[in-house]
Amino acid sequence: GSTFTMGAADVTLYAQWTINTYTVTFDKNGGDTEANPTTKPAAHGGNVGTLPTAPTRTGYTFTSWNTETNGSGTEFTAATAVTADLTVYAQWTINTYTVTFDKNGGDTEANPTTKPAAHGGNVGTLPTAPTRTGYTFTSWNTETNGSGTEFTAATAVTADITVYAQWTINS
Repeated sequence: GSTFTMGAADVTLYAQWTINTYTVTFDKNGGDTEANPTTKPAAHGGNVGTLPTAPTRTGYTFTSWNTETNGSGTEFTAATAVTADLTVYAQWTINTYTVTFDKNGGDTEANPTTKPAAHGGNVGTLPTAPTRTGYTFTSWNTETNGSGTEFTAATAVTADITVYAQWTINS
């Protein structure tokens, strides 16, 4: 402090400080829902205490918060020291699903019996079809009796699914 002379009495003055508080903004970065809450305060050099409830995105899994939209920055955690206003971005991993090919009465299995597909993607190529004595393989279908949707190499996959071999009897 500083000392000033004011007549007969000396007075000491002391500086008073207030710590800066910053705002961390949580950007959903392509998510379907927002983080909850979308902003959190942090005192200078402190942290946000707890992270918000993560946003959601159909077909993706939330993995972390990052200082860059593409994930090339620094991961932001509940313990990260905050020294300025900051926006962090949700990071996502696309979900991968399994398509199971059921021989549905066939004598042999499809080869392979399962194939992976990323959310909204497809299996690329169908497996080698199963065989069945006295029948000809005709297609894959989402229902055992063929009343569902035909499944092709180009069918978009949005969940784990089993498809069933469809057969025509030989004459």
